[in-house]
Amino acid sequence: MKYNVIISLLLVIAMASCTTYRKMPENVMGNWLNANDSIDWVLSLQPQFSVYKNEFWEYGKISGSDQRLKVSLKNQGRALRLDIKFIDSCTISIKSQKGEARWLTRIKAVTPNFQQYENEGFGDIHMVDDTAVIMGFIEDYNHELYDGTGEVLLYHAMHGYNKEFSQTKFNIDTTGLFKVSFRAFNPQLVNLIIDGSIIIGVMVSPGDTTIVGFNKLLTAVTEDDRMWKSYTDWQISHYMGKNAMLSEEVVLLHQKYSRNIGNNPTIKFENMDIMSQLEYIRWRKDVYQIEKQMIDSLLHRFGCSKKARQYFHLYLDHELLAQLYRYQINASRFQQIGPLYTIQIPYIHDCSVVNMTEPSYISYLNYLSIYDSQNPLGVTSEGIKKYFLNSLLPKARTPDDYQQIKNLIDQPAPKPEDFISRDSFAEDNFDYDNFMSRKVTEINEGYYKVMELYSDLIPDTIIKKGFLCGLDLIMEKYDHNIHSQFYATYKIQNYIRNSSLGSYGREWILHNINDSVIKKVMLEKLDRKILEESSNTEYAENTFFIDKVNSLDKPADFFDSLIRQFKGKVIYIDFWADWCSPCRAGFKSAKRLKEAYANDDVVFLYLGYNCKLEGWVKAIKHDQVSGYHYWLDKEQSAIMKEKFGIIGIPHYLLLDRNGQALDEIIPGPSSRAEIVEIIDKLLGER
Repeated sequence: MKYNVIISLLLVIAMASCTTYRKMPENVMGNWLNANDSIDWVLSLQPQFSVYKNEFWEYGKISGSDQRLKVSLKNQGRALRLDIKFIDSCTISIKSQKGEARWLTRIKAVTPNFQQYENEGFGDIHMVDDTAVIMGFIEDYNHELYDGTGEVLLYHAMHGYNKEFSQTKFNIDTTGLFKVSFRAFNPQLVNLIIDGSIIIGVMVSPGDTTIVGFNKLLTAVTEDDRMWKSYTDWQISHYMGKNAMLSEEVVLLHQKYSRNIGNNPTIKFENMDIMSQLEYIRWRKDVYQIEKQMIDSLLHRFGCSKKARQYFHLYLDHELLAQLYRYQINASRFQQIGPLYTIQIPYIHDCSVVNMTEPSYISYLNYLSIYDSQNPLGVTSEGIKKYFLNSLLPKARTPDDYQQIKNLIDQPAPKPEDFISRDSFAEDNFDYDNFMSRKVTEINEGYYKVMELYSDLIPDTIIKKGFLCGLDLIMEKYDHNIHSQFYATYKIQNYIRNSSLGSYGREWILHNINDSVIKKVMLEKLDRKILEESSNTEYAENTFFIDKVNSLDKPADFFDSLIRQFKGKVIYIDFWADWCSPCRAGFKSAKRLKEAYANDDVVFLYLGYNCKLEGWVKAIKHDQVSGYHYWLDKEQSAIMKEKFGIIGIPHYLLLDRNGQALDEIIPGPSSRAEIVEIIDKLLGER
């Protein structure tokens, strides 16, 4: 009898120690890294799911004690089992059915070493068109703390900064899980944004899935952003997949680099305003050498891969080039840079697809494009001018105008030696800057006088062909290499944000773009733009055009006549042009604003500023812009510029019920909370 009682007690004890759990025991939950290096993310055990071998798994049977567990994992009909042994609060060992036991730790390395991982460079990257996927989760997710949304930003030459193509939004479910798929063409760094919380880099490649896990520290810094002083992206995030190690390296190095850099990053922009161009380029290149030594030291210290070395050298190179070309347009001034400056700008040595792995390359293309189109020594500037002048020659109204246009056509293109002075220029003053401004004004004076008289006579077809003529010059300069194709497609992408290139654009791409993926994607975009332009054949409801207002005695009084019809109402004025992408980007936000004030005494008045009437009218129909519209001619645009101090567009004004403009900077419609507060205040004033 006693013997049976003892056996029964032993069975009860055995059963108690081999309990089948409905959920994972808390002592083993969390993110587990390879104990050999404390970098490689191997396993995550969360309350409702697990991550292992770059996949998400559901739990099957969980049995054993808190010290030894047998965990069954399921994924779409597949199953595997893990034997988990609890060592201490920071360590476990795991063993799969056919594998050896592995020791894992939950503590991420303070001073990691990547030396044992893949050490090959990017090699010869070819463009492909496929889908990249980022899956992930937020540990201990609290849906009341987070916004529940996120986005991926992928900057590519074929997208530019157009959010329609570069931005992919996603939702986060109540357990903290998310998944986002997007089109990718080559390995590159993207920004993963958890709205209201974190922005972090992720290296992706077409056809591959990367898993990102955010541990409990993300909740700590989201609840109190002062905690960022104690934690970093590196400590908060984990990566799994083909690009995991490179993502880890990039996140770590960016953090170390930004925290150890001697100069405040903003000083690179501040010095553009206070230094002459010759002083700035010398200073900025010295900074580059210091930063390159710092990056190389960090790369060596952490045993980073060849890919990481390539990536960070490209990062420094692209940032340097972008800022050297940005000098010309920093702040509110435009400063022509001269050959004494540009001869010191380095070239990109590697003109391959590898440049696209690092997103600052797009910034470089952007500022290079401005230089080439605005500076007389730029690649496209003079060629496009001559193209337009040739189209105007038969349209000259007088023999004198004809001769002036012909002289400008026959005039040799400026050369670097034309910008040489007998005077020597010191680096620490602005003599060379002033000399360049005078010289460029002198060179452009005749052309601008002609365009002031005749620009209205240049049809859209010539403008399109002139743009494509500039692309021909770019392709010729760079010998049709992949850099020239990226550069050209970046410019095309910017152009077609506002206007189609029609059949001319298709023919140009088919003839000049050799890369099959770039060709395919850009033809898709051109065809889409053509379809968009043909789809809106009617104006939006409640679209009103105001007849021309003339004030012959006092031309400056036309504005008072224009707004008199809206007396007693609040007037929100938008100065814009069909060629201005930021202007047109604000129309969607303005639509929601108009809906909010549909029953109030608020008028939305759109003024076409420094643009052609034909393109302006077409844009109103294409973008479905409701409200009141008035086209400013050249004289009226000049009056508005002086009256309201317009430096650039979009430019916004608010007029009270008495027609008086508010003496403050008026936010655009995308700043909804700010503009609503101001309008509501004006509506309340009687």
